[in-house]
Amino acid sequence: MSPAQELRELVRQNQKDLYDSLLRAAAQALIPLAADPHYVGGLIGVLCVLHTWTRTLVYSPHVHCLVPAGGVSPDRTQWRPARQSYLVPVPALSTLFRGRFLVLVRQERPDLPLPKVVWTKGWRVYGKPTVQGPEKVLHDLGR
Repeated sequence: MSPAQELRELVRQNQKDLYDSLLRAAAQALIPLAADPHYVGGLIGVLCVLHTWTRTLVYSPHVHCLVPAGGVSPDRTQWRPARQSYLVPVPALSTLFRGRFLVLVRQERPDLPLPKVVWTKGWRVYGKPTVQGPEKVLHDLGR
């Protein structure tokens, strides 16, 4: 999950606060969406990893998330697998991530100027179908 390109320099200048907001926004977008009975209907675990540079050494803060292919029922008595090959719909996740991040920034740092375009522009969220095997998971996290 990546913030809008227009925010990269702002994030770079305010790393202490905004890196935390990126990680929290990712989790706060994934967890309630997965809790929706249309998708998983349960509590998921989330491991978020912050990457700040691309492989070509371009500054591009983004979060990789590793989540199980399902969650635990609200009463914690059963496993609920994801209903689709994707845990949650990526367009909805993108919208929630954008909203959560911008709200967190406004709460934590109301002094920071947020360009108007970032509230309406689509943010890049890349979702992948379920990955099989620990080697593939480690490869994806290390990218």
